[in-house]
Amino acid sequence: MAVAKDYPVMLDLRGACCLVVGGGQVASRKIGGLLAAGAEVVVISPQLGAAIRDWQHDGKLTVYERCYEAGDLQLLKSTPVKLVFAATDCHDVNRMVAEEARACGVLVSSASEPEKGSFRLPAVLRRGDLTISVSTGGASPMLTQKIRDELAQQYGEEYETLVAFFAQVRRHVLNTVADERERRRYFARFMEMDTAELLQAIREQRFEIDYSE
Repeated sequence: MAVAKDYPVMLDLRGACCLVVGGGQVASRKIGGLLAAGAEVVVISPQLGAAIRDWQHDGKLTVYERCYEAGDLQLLKSTPVKLVFAATDCHDVNRMVAEEARACGVLVSSASEPEKGSFRLPAVLRRGDLTISVSTGGASPMLTQKIRDELAQQYGEEYETLVAFFAQVRRHVLNTVADERERRRYFARFMEMDTAELLQAIREQRFEIDYSE
């Protein structure tokens, strides 16, 4: 059996303390994703981009407006850091952050030297609760983006409606159908339908499902 280079996983970061070192565009992208995931974000950087300033002004994150220093992970010892992003434009700083985080057993991503970190982020396509991620293991970020863009054409905005519908179907079936085989048959009839036909049926509410759930 071939050994995988990376282990894919979806993290629940709601309420988790995450540290971002850096205040530029790369850091802003990381922060935006973390805030969207419900994380508690701490930023360390002597300079802050406009977006980060806005988040700070709105009270959405905590900022230490200075350079990163060895031992900074201990600043948050009362609320242990779950995830770290080294996102400065200085390789030496990113390396120091990555090394300290790994020594503390904290997952870390390094923008300048991905191999120094313990994880890397895939390219992500979101359609409501549908999340499709693509990674080439760091081999080719451009190919990763190309595949993500191709998937975006295949899985359009209508899939947000489709996923929301299936969430309702699943809740309804779990609450009303006790037999596992019957449940599978119920789900299978939707899987056999053409996507366009299914979406049209959803819009016309042709299915007998309790939408009040």
